[in-house]
Amino acid sequence: MKRFLSIILAIILACTGTFDTVLASGAAAADELPEGTKSVTVSYDREAAVAYARKFALTTNNGIFKSMGLDCTNFVSQCMWSGYGGTKGYSLDDTAALKARVAADYRQTSTWYGRNADSPYQYGSGAFIRVVDFWDYVTTNTGYGPRATGYNNNKVWTQLTVVPRTGDILQVYSSSQGRYVHSVIVTQVKSTSLTVSNKDMWLDNIIASQHSSPLIDRSLRNIVEAYGHNNCKIRLIRPKSATFSE
Repeated sequence: MKRFLSIILAIILACTGTFDTVLASGAAAADELPEGTKSVTVSYDREAAVAYARKFALTTNNGIFKSMGLDCTNFVSQCMWSGYGGTKGYSLDDTAALKARVAADYRQTSTWYGRNADSPYQYGSGAFIRVVDFWDYVTTNTGYGPRATGYNNNKVWTQLTVVPRTGDILQVYSSSQGRYVHSVIVTQVKSTSLTVSNKDMWLDNIIASQHSSPLIDRSLRNIVEAYGHNNCKIRLIRPKSATFSE
């Protein structure tokens, strides 16, 4: 019954043009599945997430998901989707099969979903495509869908208490806009000697990939310098095991 009422509410809100606003405010709510639905708990495969990121970092339309004008968080969500098994069993070149998986909502939920490349709809959910909504959802979610631990919210990057790992997601704050505005995924950590005490070494050893604009092998130094130097605020999202319908 609760699921039914939620669907009716979504239809009403969509008709009044307020769906996106409510979707954003409710992004942290646990997804509910029909009674009897099978589920599977999967670990986050960092290698799969990175492989997807590096394969498509410089591709604005990969034929799997629909791209957007401001595509940074849409892209890191796709990478996370791959990390949770979205691409498992398929070559990344098999775009037709992977597109079909997206269309079938494989490894997605009613709160966190993207659009397949052929969808008549342009946008995925707020939790999938928006910087702030993505953070709010994955770092608080206790139901079905991706889960993550968030670090260093509203603090400058030098206050990070964990060393970024490949597959982690970084979000950067814009002082002029007064909010977090950009998401990237860490695709390489060049040194095994990085610690929380030698952050000067992080700058050229932590490498990220992104969309908007499409970039691969972007150094942390470049990101920090572009967003305020020593005043640059960066928060970190570390995905962990999650449960999906099967």
